[in-house]
Amino acid sequence: MHSEFPLAGSTERWMYYMKDFMPDDRDFIAGPDSINNQMTFSFVRGNVAFIMMNTDTYNGPSQTYPHGREGLIAYDWITAKTEEYHNDPTIDHVFVMGHKPAYTRSDLDTTLHFDTIHAGFMQSEKLWAQLMEDTVMAMLSAHAHTYSRNQPMGHGTYQVIAGNGGSKNPEFYGYTLVNVMSSGEVQLISKGFDNDGKHYYDPLSADEGNATITRDSTTLIWGKNESSFKATYKQ
Repeated sequence: MHSEFPLAGSTERWMYYMKDFMPDDRDFIAGPDSINNQMTFSFVRGNVAFIMMNTDTYNGPSQTYPHGREGLIAYDWITAKTEEYHNDPTIDHVFVMGHKPAYTRSDLDTTLHFDTIHAGFMQSEKLWAQLMEDTVMAMLSAHAHTYSRNQPMGHGTYQVIAGNGGSKNPEFYGYTLVNVMSSGEVQLISKGFDNDGKHYYDPLSADEGNATITRDSTTLIWGKNESSFKATYKQ
């Protein structure tokens, strides 16, 4: 039974604390939808465009959802941006970022499924089709306390889940870097140390068995990436 609901005013509180960390030159939603979509925005750095997507947007109560509904993204605005950047000859790479991923899978089923965790992000299927059409390089997310990298369609847009920064669930604790090189190459490197339940609060030390090492690395290409990451833990 779903018992998690969005709260009215949550966006305002997030904006109060996070506004100073957002780019001053960001493009964001204006008009009547601006209040609850302030944390969906985009910006460009050099030849790379970023779209920050709030997958936990508050939507007010209705007859069907008396407590409001969580996770309806600003689909029209987001996809208008992916199309705009796709058609801009000065933009070589586009990345979409959001808290919730579009796809998940269980430890008993290796098939990718569109994410409906907490009844959120219900537009993930049609969003993914647009990401593919507009050649978005990757969607970067978390929510699931794990790490994974895949191309859900077998080629094209990647989904990278990097939610293994700190929890009891992942096989390894760590962080992920995406480096866009001046040559145009896009490198992904994920680093971390084993989750053995002993060294979570300890300084990193190879002698103590919790050295941070590279766990996954690849060049992100639009075609089928023959270098796959095989997770051995719950997604």
